[in-house]
Amino acid sequence: MNSYADAASVLVEVVRSCRWLVDVLGVVDDVGDHFGLSCWVGAGVVRNLLWDSWYSAGAPHDPAAFAGTAVKDVDVVFFDADRTDTALETDVEAMLARRRPEVTWDVTNQATVHLWYEQRFGYAVAPLASVTDGVGTWPETATAVAIAATPSGGIEIVAPLGLHDLLAGVYRRNPRRVSTDEYQRRIARLQPARRWPAVTVHRS
Repeated sequence: MNSYADAASVLVEVVRSCRWLVDVLGVVDDVGDHFGLSCWVGAGVVRNLLWDSWYSAGAPHDPAAFAGTAVKDVDVVFFDADRTDTALETDVEAMLARRRPEVTWDVTNQATVHLWYEQRFGYAVAPLASVTDGVGTWPETATAVAIAATPSGGIEIVAPLGLHDLLAGVYRRNPRRVSTDEYQRRIARLQPARRWPAVTVHRS
């Protein structure tokens, strides 16, 4: 790709061709509006759509055939530093589940991550400043991407680490927060080379 804008245009085109994901984005936008939140969908669901279409066995595949059965869950993120109790995340997730019960939702207020991170992962982290800041800490560079529907019917992208690795099929550790040991465990668990044989997997 010659520029970020070119890469973003390609990603938007792929997303628009997947009716399932477009519908998910619409539901997330509606629910976010209900709670006064700007909600984003990101991580695995975005990567899986593109890589299942371009880099899996027998690819290319039509992105229109991609559906929720291809993802473990749909990650939804927002940032609200004034409402950091878990009730808000629970309420957003419950409304999403009522709207699309066949989808497994995982909702996280990025303003709360530092409150639970040490207990879950063994070391403390500084508070995040925004959704973009949070997306920039996600484990692999290709999954450090989030998308959202806009009021005008467009698709907005947050990709603080860029879109090269996502579009080029590069599985690479994001060093900002994930240790080499944790990254190795993720490779062993997720087996990216098996699911996407044409992807380049960096081992450290």
